[in-house]
Amino acid sequence: MKTILIPTNFTDVARHATDYAIRLYHGQLKRIILLNAFEQPRTGRSIQFSLLEILRKNSEKGLIEDKLRIEEEFPGSGIDIVLKATQGDLSSSIKSVLVDTQVDLIVMGSKGDEEFLDMIVESVTARVIRNVEHPMLIVPPVADITKLNTIALATDLKKITNEGILKEMKDLCVQPGAKVEVFHVSKGIPNENPENEKMLSALLGEISHSFS
Repeated sequence: MKTILIPTNFTDVARHATDYAIRLYHGQLKRIILLNAFEQPRTGRSIQFSLLEILRKNSEKGLIEDKLRIEEEFPGSGIDIVLKATQGDLSSSIKSVLVDTQVDLIVMGSKGDEEFLDMIVESVTARVIRNVEHPMLIVPPVADITKLNTIALATDLKKITNEGILKEMKDLCVQPGAKVEVFHVSKGIPNENPENEKMLSALLGEISHSFS
């Protein structure tokens, strides 16, 4: 049973990512950690304290509302929902949770194509991708879960020294009919590597897969 960490800013994008993850991992979820991070305002010290208290209370209120929404949307799921309101930037807050808690996956919402264009100006999601080394699922607003059919795995076909990097993907493939399509894109002349392709095939094991 899995524990997933979901950073949220209480937007529709974040809530969509939450619902997507719950449906995607139906029957596999033990715990969801909802995390909201708020940063210290840059003002005078006395005003800072007041604003921090307001931000903390708003954070805690938003987390409680999100928990109630999830329980209403997914009644009887049996998922333990843990709430964390933290002061600081999001990447540091996520790392702090990862130190204290065994988390299988981080799930975040994105604004779709706009999010990746925003890599240049470091959007929140892009910053987390750059700074946090942990399995992540980034969910665009157009993503819809009905039935998981195909997972695209992009690879450079280099030797995989850590088999654990495929664990989350392989766990998803326990769903009936799910398969993996392995894509290898190279510059110039294709660099075929039958040995590493064979090794990757062995790591995927009984999971239905093919190479493109």
